[in-house]
Amino acid sequence: MHYKNFEELNRQVLARERPVKMAVVCANDVHSIDGAMLGFQKGIVEPILIGDQSKIEQILSKHHFTKKPQIIHAEDREAALKAFVKLNRETELGAVMKGLIETPVLMKTILDKENGLRTGRLMSHFALFEIPGYHKLMGITDIALAIEPTLEQKISIIHNAVQYMSRLGISPVKTAVLTAFEKVNPKMQDTVDAAKLAEMGANGEFPNAIVEGPISYDIMWSKEAADVKQVDSKISGDTDLLIMPNLTSGNILAKALGLTMGAKSAGIVLGAKVPIVMVSRSSDEDVKLQSIIMACAAAAKTEGEERDDS
Repeated sequence: MHYKNFEELNRQVLARERPVKMAVVCANDVHSIDGAMLGFQKGIVEPILIGDQSKIEQILSKHHFTKKPQIIHAEDREAALKAFVKLNRETELGAVMKGLIETPVLMKTILDKENGLRTGRLMSHFALFEIPGYHKLMGITDIALAIEPTLEQKISIIHNAVQYMSRLGISPVKTAVLTAFEKVNPKMQDTVDAAKLAEMGANGEFPNAIVEGPISYDIMWSKEAADVKQVDSKISGDTDLLIMPNLTSGNILAKALGLTMGAKSAGIVLGAKVPIVMVSRSSDEDVKLQSIIMACAAAAKTEGEERDDS
C-alpha cells in the first residue's frame, strides 16, 4: 500500500469517526490556535488549548469559529507545562502541539522521565513529501533534530519512521540509507553506518522494512540508474523512506525539494508516546493542517502493535 499524495492520506484520516485529542501547550498566539482550530473544524482533532484563557478567548472571538474548544487556563509558561503534564496523566492524548513556547523548553518537559511522555527511543523529526514526478509520498528523516546522529541514534530514527509508516499501512517500508556513494569507504563513517544498518535490516531487526545502504540518491530515485551502475536493488525507483546521514544534508534536500521542485511537505516529531506537532510560525495554513493530520495518523496503533514504553 502507498499514498499517491497528501489528498489520499487525508481522506483516510478524515474518514475516522472519532477525533484525536490534541493538547496545545501555551496556546496564546494566533498561529497555534489557527492550526488547531483548522483541525477542529475538519473534525480530526479535539484541541485542548492550554494557556492564558483571556488571550485565547480574544483570539477565538476574532475568527468566528463555529466550534468552541476546551480551554485550560494557565497564567504563564510554567503553569501551562504543569497543566499539560497533569492532562497527559488524566487523559488519553493522541497528539501534542507546540504553541508560543520555545522548543527546548517543551522538549525538556517531554523528556523528563517523571512526566510519563518519553519512551526508550531518541526523538526524531519525520517529514512526508509529495514530490512532483514521483508516484507516491516519500518520508525523509531526520531533517530538523538529530545533528550528527550516531549509529545507535540512526537505529532509533529508522524505528521511529518505519513504525509510523507501518501505521499508515505501508508494507514493507522500502528504506534507503543515503550516502554520497553506494560503496563502503572506511574514511566516510556514514557509509560504514549505512552498511551496518542494511545488515541489521537483512537480519530482521527492522520489522516491516527493507533497508538498503549505502545507496546514492540517483540509485534510490531511478531504476535505470541502478541498472547502468549494475547495482542490485529491491527499492530503486520505488523508495518509501530516506534516512539522511546528518541534519545538514537532510535540511538542504528538504529545502531543495520544496523550493526548486515545488514539493509539498509536512512534518512531526516522533519518539515520544504521542506525536508532536512543531510547525514554524511562518508556515501557511496548509502546512499546519497537514502536520496535524500527520500526527492524527500516527496516533492510531495498527492491530497488535504496542507502544514502546521503555
